[in-house]
Amino acid sequence: MTFQARWQDAVFLVGSCLAALACGMLIGRGEWIVPAALAALGGIVLVGLRGGPELLALLTVAALLQPPLGNIGGIPGMTLSEIVAPILCVTFMARLTHPSSSLRAIEEPERTTWELRVVQAAILAYAAVIGANFLRTKFLLPIVVPGVNRAFYDYFIALAVFALIYLALTTRGVTFRMLLRIIFSLSLALCLLGIAAVILRLPLNLGSLRYSVVDIASGGVRVGFLETFGTAGLAVVFAARLRFPLALAAGLLFAGAIVASGGRAAAVGVFAAITAYVLIARRGGVILAIVGVGLIIALFAPQALTTNVQAARLTDINSRAFYSAGRGLIYRESLHGFRDHALVGTGIGVPPRFNLSGYQAFNLNLRRFYAAQFAVGGHATYAALLKNFGLVGFLPFVVGLAAALWGLARLVRETAAAGFFFIFLFAQGVSIFAGGNGSDPVYFFALGGGAAVLSSRLRHRLPVDDDGKREVTG
Repeated sequence: MTFQARWQDAVFLVGSCLAALACGMLIGRGEWIVPAALAALGGIVLVGLRGGPELLALLTVAALLQPPLGNIGGIPGMTLSEIVAPILCVTFMARLTHPSSSLRAIEEPERTTWELRVVQAAILAYAAVIGANFLRTKFLLPIVVPGVNRAFYDYFIALAVFALIYLALTTRGVTFRMLLRIIFSLSLALCLLGIAAVILRLPLNLGSLRYSVVDIASGGVRVGFLETFGTAGLAVVFAARLRFPLALAAGLLFAGAIVASGGRAAAVGVFAAITAYVLIARRGGVILAIVGVGLIIALFAPQALTTNVQAARLTDINSRAFYSAGRGLIYRESLHGFRDHALVGTGIGVPPRFNLSGYQAFNLNLRRFYAAQFAVGGHATYAALLKNFGLVGFLPFVVGLAAALWGLARLVRETAAAGFFFIFLFAQGVSIFAGGNGSDPVYFFALGGGAAVLSSRLRHRLPVDDDGKREVTG
């Protein structure tokens, strides 16, 4: 399949991102809050009702980039996904009730594969566990820490992202090619921006590790969103079969973004995902290309990038680095909680009990950080699920992931969309070993897109090309 990024798509997406960030900073400072909020609300509703590529662009920016919007309504650190997802859920329900809606016009598939049924059942089970734990936290736990409402809201947003991307991609007039083009254009623009910020040490100061480029702990610079868009960009490069010059240039850019991000879990995840994809798709030429790109990076990477503090993190993968990052303590205490409450977990918001040694015991900020991590989960999705929800929450999560990957693996040689979501979802499934708590919109975006591929495959919405390969056209 030939795949060309259009300049107008890139300009539109970059402009949308900058507008969202500008509105966020204005709202965070209390300036023009009423007109900005009304304009944003009207625009989101209009996009949700209209559907089409604008909806895919909005969902992609909200779920993958998650632009910060500052403090809204007294709630600190709000992101675009936390505003967009509930509004779009309401507009989608309105479209479902309309007799001529494109959402209602789609015929149900004559048959469903077991993978799709398992993914759908796993999501429903996971949502039920979240709902039951909300009631448990509110009415059964004697003492809970502050902030649990926000934690449960994040889980709702993640599940909403899954439902929205699934419905959007199974709607008439919306194609997988549109989504891949949007993701590719957005990844190009943001990886260029992020790498430039890392090399030039530009203090973007956008408020959190995902967006800011100042990492006080290491003394270097870091752009967290490079992990997401470097991975997504590489997934498009390998799955969409770009023309060689474009694939080479884009592949080098996205590989450089992963290195510049300093994200060890992301680097391991994308490497494992691409390796699995190449083996399943039996693309021997891609293996040679990977080796060639690796040699080029090793020999000709810019000095400013290879000597960067965050880039050096990628080679510092050992037990000392693991425990110095604090994840050893988080894993150990989380597994202790799971051991004592294996079936249903401790619940979210339980005041944690842990001991710090050495100078850490006297660091109040560090104790507060660990207390928040243990209370709601973080820095280790699978460990957090075991500790907070026990087996009843952990099993639906991993079973849904495994079923989606198995179903996509059977289609990677037929559709670019299946290849993309296989790589993206596989990489996310690996990287969340060292991050998150089971409410990451990026992961559920990938899972929802993968489920949509399985569903659209059954509806015969992936026509066959002349060469016998299936082209992703919707």
